[in-house]
Amino acid sequence: MNSKHPLGQLIEKVQQDNGWSDRDLAARAQSMELDLGKSNWSRLKNQPILTFKPSHIKGLALVLKQTETTVARAALASMGIDLEGYQDGDVKAAVRNNAELSARDKRVLLAVYRELSATSESALNDDLAQDMLDLAAHKGDRHIGPDELPYE
Repeated sequence: MNSKHPLGQLIEKVQQDNGWSDRDLAARAQSMELDLGKSNWSRLKNQPILTFKPSHIKGLALVLKQTETTVARAALASMGIDLEGYQDGDVKAAVRNNAELSARDKRVLLAVYRELSATSESALNDDLAQDMLDLAAHKGDRHIGPDELPYE
């Protein structure tokens, strides 16, 4: 990729990852009844972004198979608006913004994440110590060490 603006970079990355041309993107958009022809894709990649409507972000997200948040962030960055403080690795945001997950799946994944996040390191160490004692009691050896555990 060259020195395109962030939205142009995102579009090119998706094209490269999927082997799509501008014509392919236009065909995908048309199949979704979106008015984004081949020349629109070229302009989106190569010309400065001055304004963007929510409907454009939603449409691009569908065609590109990206979350609306990903497209919105790229569009905003292309307009010179920096979203400092947003963590790309934020698991909760990734789950919430994944368009391919059902509402139920999102609730389940977020509940699992909350549970795992709530478990402190000391609780994990306590669990490991208890597992060692349980294993020692099972083997009849109260002096079992961590290297003798059958799992890790």
